[in-house]
Amino acid sequence: MSEDGQGEDVISLDEVFPDDETISLTLSAEEWEVIILLAELGGSGSVRLLREKSGMVEDGFNSLVSSLIERGIAARGVSESPSEAVKSAPDAEVEAYLEYLQDLNYYQILQLDAESDLGDVRRSYFRLMREYHPDRFMKEQNLKNRENLKEIFRILTRAYETLSEPEARREYDLSIPDFTGVYEKEDEQAFEALWTGGTDVGPLPEKNPELARSFFESALEDFQREDYAAAELNFKLALSLDSEVADYKSGLAKTRRILNKDKARELAVKALYYEEEDKHGQAARAMARAAELDPEVAEYRYDLARILESHLDDPQAARMNILLALDRKPGKIDYLLLFGKIQEKLGEIPDARRTFKKILSLDKNNAQAQKALGNIEKKAKNK
Repeated sequence: MSEDGQGEDVISLDEVFPDDETISLTLSAEEWEVIILLAELGGSGSVRLLREKSGMVEDGFNSLVSSLIERGIAARGVSESPSEAVKSAPDAEVEAYLEYLQDLNYYQILQLDAESDLGDVRRSYFRLMREYHPDRFMKEQNLKNRENLKEIFRILTRAYETLSEPEARREYDLSIPDFTGVYEKEDEQAFEALWTGGTDVGPLPEKNPELARSFFESALEDFQREDYAAAELNFKLALSLDSEVADYKSGLAKTRRILNKDKARELAVKALYYEEEDKHGQAARAMARAAELDPEVAEYRYDLARILESHLDDPQAARMNILLALDRKPGKIDYLLLFGKIQEKLGEIPDARRTFKKILSLDKNNAQAQKALGNIEKKAKNK
């Protein structure tokens, strides 16, 4: 047997992994430990190495492995070590795959469609990670291949993180041209039901300071060239591998603030486009997300209140949002005009009268406020 493990017995996670609900009822804690160790090794590893990492006695460990194999969760074989398999990958093949991935959306990258659920996302990611796990590409001797494999891992992880988190997935769907998934539906209950559920992390090692530092350095380079999306992912990967480093945390926080502002601007533009296309539910959702991402911009709350009041007939929600906008810009005439209109619609006539009078104290010739106040007084006389 060679020093690198070539020729050893190897076990790996089977290609068809059972549904989580099924195995959660039948697997013991020790069996789960073996599965997690396999995931941390990229999906496969020698029996000797796994037994050493688990700390189990030989007979007990062999019994657990046999049980996993019998149920189709793992498979046994004899093969080259993972590092040798990676070293043998042709440069051109890895580079071509990376170029191919860069032209795909996240659903295509993980070989999914718009209706795939969280379980589908997780299973596809685990399957692909067996080939591109960080513990494998860190052993790659060819520097160009190593960087390309590292970027493939980042792309797969970014797709997984986005599609496995409901809010991020909703936001991403807005960015896909001619998306034909749930955003074509106006049934809010069906929409919410489709996107509920929890999320799990991917199969990363618990701690790897060397690899974490590598991702951190990549994040700093990305930040310097203003590629904030790449910087965010690299900071997150650094933290997932070494969670106590303050520089990683502060770098991620700073990057996210910048990204949130950029995402908010993009969503606000999309919302106005949806409004022009009479897709008012989509417009409201996109504008609401913009306001959440960048709460300092009062205009997002104002536009959301306007859409809710004028198109979706929801004056209560509109009232809440215009108040948040006015909290940022208390004397803005357009905001006060909308606020007065909403108050009137809700039957808060004395409050609406005071709002329109306040507008006229700021702009005595404001025609809209004069007309609205005149209508209120006229209705009061006719009662």
